[in-house]
Amino acid sequence: MSKVLIAQSILYSFAIIKILALDYQIIATVEDYGYTGIYLKNHIGVQKLTPIRAHKKVGGYGAYITEALLPIKRDEFEGEAGYQKFNLRIEQKVNSRVGKNDVNNITFYGDAGVEPLQLAKFEDLGLITDYETVFNDHLIGMPFSLKYYSQEMVANPETILEQAKRVYETVSTTYTAKNLLGYVPAYVYHRELEKFIQIYQNGPTIREKGESYNVVLLMVDFKRRNPDALKRQLAMLLRLKNRYLNEGFYLFYYAMNVGRPRLSEKKKSALALDFLTTLIGFDVVGSSHTSIPQSKRYGYTRKPVEFSIDDFCYHIIEQKTDQNTYEKIRANNYQKQSEFLRNTTLQLQRNPSTLQAEIEKRPEANKFIKEMLGYTH
Repeated sequence: MSKVLIAQSILYSFAIIKILALDYQIIATVEDYGYTGIYLKNHIGVQKLTPIRAHKKVGGYGAYITEALLPIKRDEFEGEAGYQKFNLRIEQKVNSRVGKNDVNNITFYGDAGVEPLQLAKFEDLGLITDYETVFNDHLIGMPFSLKYYSQEMVANPETILEQAKRVYETVSTTYTAKNLLGYVPAYVYHRELEKFIQIYQNGPTIREKGESYNVVLLMVDFKRRNPDALKRQLAMLLRLKNRYLNEGFYLFYYAMNVGRPRLSEKKKSALALDFLTTLIGFDVVGSSHTSIPQSKRYGYTRKPVEFSIDDFCYHIIEQKTDQNTYEKIRANNYQKQSEFLRNTTLQLQRNPSTLQAEIEKRPEANKFIKEMLGYTH
């Protein structure tokens, strides 16, 4: 084949891929809980059903959405050489962290040495455009910086708001907003949250029983904090979700970097609050990305925990383990949670009281959920 024909073939393929985007379809709702079952379908027909957990790629575990968080380091902004170094590795890095032909969640973030506005500059160099063929069939988190986590910026949420707005405006002019999740910091004062929601464009349209909603895709950053430490913020987000729904907008929440309870010899079990957020309005709930303590010789020093469907709790496993086993146990927890959510959502189509019945079987979980829902009224 001639070089001209090859070039034409590549351009034609690129043009087709550029118009691809996820398809969204509501199949079940439980208004009292803010619970919505939505099929996310890509162009080859692969579907994920929300609510659902998200976690990093682990071989053999595919019930949850694969979550790929890709760091951009400060030295990769050091002139053209730094960018080229990053550019040479990016496609391989993305491919190694996502599920092939699956619906994935991909987010680039700058480390603490990266100024948030540099992310917009980085995009101008072609980061999103060059790899739009890679990204177009996935949920894409808006690029953000760990600089947002600094005490100074948390104390001045208007600064985060302004910088997030400028990054979003730059990225969304190049990349379709239909799969792009706007950044919302759950760790700021709860009355500031709506300001973030208001700066993001509407994404795709979603329909249910003759009703049509404009979807606003949002990535809610928990900053590794447990949901019970953010009760006022979560209550506000749930209240906003209900209010905007009445105005024709569906706020699609992806909870990112959600903390997990720490267990010990004194506290051997705890409610899986990260999981419970999927039952009260969050569509996708990611895992915590804290570093796990390791010894030099024996791998992981923290005992793994196992999720139980019976009580919606994590229980400590009385043995330390190697890294590979630890990761499989953790992935299996999110697998079990995602399978439970999928089965519950499908049963709701036949029996609308399924969710309430499942929650009421577990008194401790029911108490927490009632408390959270009580804040929203």
